[in-house]
Amino acid sequence: MRNLAVVSVFVVCCAVVSVAQLRLDFWAAIPWDSKVRFESYNDDLAFEMFLCVEEVWAVGWGNEWLENRDFALACIDESASRWPDCDVFFVAIVADATTYFWPTDFYFVQGRMQYNVGYRDVLAIHDPFSGGRIQSGVIAMGLIAIPEGINMGEPFDVHYGSSSSAKGLYDPYAVRPALFLRVEHWLHKSCTTIVFSRGDLEGLEVTTLPAAVCAIECDHLLPVEGPSERVADEDGRVFWSWMVDESVPVGEYSLVLTVSFDDEVVTQAVVIQISD
Repeated sequence: MRNLAVVSVFVVCCAVVSVAQLRLDFWAAIPWDSKVRFESYNDDLAFEMFLCVEEVWAVGWGNEWLENRDFALACIDESASRWPDCDVFFVAIVADATTYFWPTDFYFVQGRMQYNVGYRDVLAIHDPFSGGRIQSGVIAMGLIAIPEGINMGEPFDVHYGSSSSAKGLYDPYAVRPALFLRVEHWLHKSCTTIVFSRGDLEGLEVTTLPAAVCAIECDHLLPVEGPSERVADEDGRVFWSWMVDESVPVGEYSLVLTVSFDDEVVTQAVVIQISD
């Protein structure tokens, strides 16, 4: 299992001071249906949380994913070990004033059912996330298991204390989803490290917003077939294929995928492992 001690590297790279917990470009790149943001004005706290899965981390980091994936994969491994049957939120909080924070003050509501959060559902990455007094401007991060009773395919509310809540992942008032980028091998296994075999026809599929412009930059040893820039179809899908020459050396190669829509741009790096 990977070591969560690399958190210090992540905080330097990803956390920012002022009004936001996470770097603005990181947060903006995450799909709207994978994140929640809200504030508790009575408690002087602000919250950002997103699904702790590889695809979401990779989209957030974009072309910085490869150098930052160790922390994300450590969080994912730890989540799977502690809560094998649960989805998990990565949560970042910031205190607007010196106040108190208790992770067990989070609770979820779906339909007529309420699901509370206990300490067995929480992993603090920073000490203040464990609960207690937190100083103004301090940022703390941790993991929270989403209760097993929550149906992730239906709307639910996330609450903190008595005065604040947000629609969890499925906001019916969203005008348009944020631009996103999801990469899958053509065997439909979503991933950021993909194995290609020499001498075989290989392919990648990108899912994004319909009509988004998609571009791919490849290592010169892996020339893509057809145009490198394409427009996503009505389902938001774009496909590229390669005939991997048997002369390509075994090893790791990088691809950079970029999607753009209006003034938004999202970039993601993908590792291609060439094998026999």
